[in-house]
Amino acid sequence: GWTDPQDVAVGPDGVFWVARLLSPKIFVERPVQTFVDLSSLDADGNPDASSIRIVGNQAFVALERLTNDVSQQPSQIAVLDATSLALAQTITLKGRNPFGLMVESAGKLWLADVGSPFDATEPDAGIEVVDTTTLTSTLLISEATLGASVFQVAVNATCGAAIVGDSSVANKTSLVSFSLDGSNVATTPGFGPTTGFDLRGLAWLPPENGNGARLLVGDQRSKVGGFPVHVFTASAPTCALTAGTDLTVPDLPAFAFAPL
Repeated sequence: GWTDPQDVAVGPDGVFWVARLLSPKIFVERPVQTFVDLSSLDADGNPDASSIRIVGNQAFVALERLTNDVSQQPSQIAVLDATSLALAQTITLKGRNPFGLMVESAGKLWLADVGSPFDATEPDAGIEVVDTTTLTSTLLISEATLGASVFQVAVNATCGAAIVGDSSVANKTSLVSFSLDGSNVATTPGFGPTTGFDLRGLAWLPPENGNGARLLVGDQRSKVGGFPVHVFTASAPTCALTAGTDLTVPDLPAFAFAPL
């Protein structure tokens, strides 16, 4: 059941759901292992599920819908009933190729629509927001505004951040920030560019112990003692990033974070 898992979500009943890129079937870990077949949502038989989130009693599955590993058609979100597992509807996204993990916050899903990672001028790529109540979507910040392809996004109650990459073969990565209504976008990177596709893993930690929300950013480049995790804070309304003290992960680089 674990063929090329990309993301996992846990339903209100404690059941695990697994999105698998190389299989058209969503794996559901019930007392009897169950599969939800989405093969009908792409002509090639696999809609390329990249991420999954459960909001209320609905499972939202991001579908890249690749053709020969290239994004050439509209991407979608499949909306499933979390109890019956039935497909309720699909949402056609404004952007193509939702890359990495969706982020759920306040009933909205945030997606990094990378389009082609080697073209930073596409009109149908950028940061997209899906309202899980109205089942509508908005391309909030375009790739042209960012000046780069977006690979990962994270938001807290007031600000967002994204890992973006240039259109070179190396996809040199940078970190940018934005306000949640899209009115402020820091086009000058808060960090980077790096020399390659080095920044991976992005998440906000909630405020605690008198500290404000902190942003964690993984870096695949080794240093003495391990691999760095960069720490930033951001203040509304501009959401400009301020660097803090790096953390260090021994042995292996961080690829993703799950604040608990």
